[in-house]
Amino acid sequence: MSNQISLASDGYDIARPAEVLALANVLSRIIKEKKLYTSIRGKAYVNVEGWQFAGGQLGIIPIIDEVVDLSQRDKGVFKYQATVSLVNFKNQQTMGRGIALCSNEEKMKRSFDEYAVCSMAQTRAVGKAYRLLIGWLMKSAGYEATPLEEMEGVINSSEPKVTKSNKEYAREFAVKEANKVFDKDISQQMTNDAHDDFMASQPVSTQKPF
Repeated sequence: MSNQISLASDGYDIARPAEVLALANVLSRIIKEKKLYTSIRGKAYVNVEGWQFAGGQLGIIPIIDEVVDLSQRDKGVFKYQATVSLVNFKNQQTMGRGIALCSNEEKMKRSFDEYAVCSMAQTRAVGKAYRLLIGWLMKSAGYEATPLEEMEGVINSSEPKVTKSNKEYAREFAVKEANKVFDKDISQQMTNDAHDDFMASQPVSTQKPF
């Protein structure tokens, strides 16, 4: 069996279920082979390039409609809102739309320059638009229906605390108790040694009894 991936020469038609299912199989392999996803807690989230590839195979491309500057520069806040439309380039029909925000008030964006904040708003809007239109397709391909860029807070958050099992608590308790016994034995031994040293230092009486 050949491992070569074949793409439809004229793309896939979103209105034809058989073609969409064929595309899901293609996405499953290409996204994995090209590493267009990130694994978060055992789940695979596709980045915006993967979503654009899926949309491109359907003849659906993103168009930036509007970018609104919501910044408060006097407070050092950069904030942008982007709106993206998905357009079928064969007939110019608008297929969907996505709106997204980005701000350097976000925990992981505090060091971002203004241009990077603006760019991320557009990237998120592209992912959001595709998610609303073909999230089900990405799920059919074996990936999560949420774009990776919407999961950035989860990626960068600290790992969840691992709770200790009863067995681990029992082991720690046993070690602590053993240490207590050991310390008590050492203390008693030191007391005994001190007493022996004291007795050994006392002069021995050689006086004969009457």
